[in-house]
Amino acid sequence: MRRILLLILLGVVSAGVIHGRVTRTTRKGLARLVGHTVSEEQHMRDTITERELIKVRISGYDKPLRSTKESLFITNDGRDTIVGVSLRMDYTDMSGRQLHRAVNNLPCNIPPGQTRQLSFPSWDRQRSFYYKLSSRPKKADATPYDVSCTAEMIIVIPE
Repeated sequence: MRRILLLILLGVVSAGVIHGRVTRTTRKGLARLVGHTVSEEQHMRDTITERELIKVRISGYDKPLRSTKESLFITNDGRDTIVGVSLRMDYTDMSGRQLHRAVNNLPCNIPPGQTRQLSFPSWDRQRSFYYKLSSRPKKADATPYDVSCTAEMIIVIPE
């Protein structure tokens, strides 16, 4: 868990440092960006892992049969901007037996009170499963599945 948190934090900080570099160009008439150091905003990032403090709603999950990606919507019901989320996905067949479990660490930018669609690579590498509420495929040998999604951790910028 520490390794995942460290990777997320390094990615967020490095993105800010890279963004702050001066851009050089050989084309005439283009403006240069003024460089800056790591901003106060990045120093104020916080990670929330306590279940009662995570104020997000997850809805609208979808993964059709032939899709290589899964997508869902996350609504920020908190008062801080969410810049990263760790989602635990539990996949089960229609009898409730576990098919797979995955943790997806996703960067995002979700201001308070707003919703964003997030997508990530599918667990179904052979494209033989489809989410039970997605459109029913014409192919008869496809297998429906159910999914439950839990926000394990969110990274916020306090307002």
